[in-house]
Amino acid sequence: MDVMRKRQDVEDKINSIFESEKLGEWFAGDMGPGGGNILYDVYQVDDAMQAILGVLKQSKLEGSTLIGRRVLLSDQDWFYEVIYPSNYTGGFNTM
Repeated sequence: MDVMRKRQDVEDKINSIFESEKLGEWFAGDMGPGGGNILYDVYQVDDAMQAILGVLKQSKLEGSTLIGRRVLLSDQDWFYEVIYPSNYTGGFNTM
C-alpha cells in the first residue's frame, strides 16, 4: 500500500505540471512486479524529463526509478528503452 500511495502522489505532482505546462498527458498507472508504473503521452520530451526528474528528486526517488520510452516498430509491435538513468544496463520488466 505504501508503494501505491507513493506512486499516486508522484503521479499527481507530475500530472499537475504536465497539465499546466502542456507537456503531456496521463495515459495509465498501475502496480507491477517492479513497483509502481506511470505511463504518459509526452509532447515535449526534454521539458517533460526535466519536470519528471524534479518531482523524483523532490520525492527522494531519483536513485530508485527507471524511465523508459516506448519504441514503436509497428502499430502492434514495440519495446521499451530505458532512458533514465542514462547509464542503466540492467533489465527492464515490461509486464
